[in-house]
Amino acid sequence: AGILLVRKFAQMTDVLLTIGGSADTRAILPKLGYKHSNDLRYYARVVRPWLQFRTSPQRNWKVPLRLVRNALWSLGSKRVPESWRATRVSQFDNSHQAVLAGSPGDVICSWRSPSSLNYVLACPAAEFSGFSILADDKQRGYFVLAKLGGQTRIVEIRLDREDQQTWLAACKLATHVAAQDPETCEIVTATSQESIATAFQNVGFRLRRSDPIYAFDPRGLLTDASRLGLSMLDGDACFLKDPHHPYLT
Repeated sequence: AGILLVRKFAQMTDVLLTIGGSADTRAILPKLGYKHSNDLRYYARVVRPWLQFRTSPQRNWKVPLRLVRNALWSLGSKRVPESWRATRVSQFDNSHQAVLAGSPGDVICSWRSPSSLNYVLACPAAEFSGFSILADDKQRGYFVLAKLGGQTRIVEIRLDREDQQTWLAACKLATHVAAQDPETCEIVTATSQESIATAFQNVGFRLRRSDPIYAFDPRGLLTDASRLGLSMLDGDACFLKDPHHPYLT
């Protein structure tokens, strides 16, 4: 039934993308014509190691060692440029249309609209919040946070331009906002876009996991899969939680 459903979807669109999946799923996708095209890489930064230690359900000999490691990983903070600030929005509207209208440069990303983002904000599976990114009081982009217990996820961040200094400033800002919640122990994000990954690594995030992105592209439209700009918002990673393993660090 699952294979028939995949084939039905394939008739309705030009390209199908699948992120991750079980070992069985990853084994069968190539047989259905899917190709491993890119990876969604997960990065994490520890902000409150002691609180994380106290709230972790795991209790074994590795836990004290992990506390020491995470304490070291939490050291250092990156100053947000003075001209950059974030404003929380209860609803996205047409003022964000310039950012939503398309992706900067040659990045291939999912289509977004104010209504689709507001649908996410209303999702009860996590505590979602949206923010406008402003630089010199000019709107430059947005980001969306999802809070699940002691972990806050930057599930998506988008800008109106594509250069490394702008990404670095925006990622510093999103990290700063996420860390303000006193219950946040760890901040997590995920991206397939190299420029965003580099920016978050420069803010102190560490690679913790990687999920393959499979593409079903019988017409060969996706000529350069390295241009894919996917985020946690492109799948269930924006809200799924394992209560037995609530942290990536």
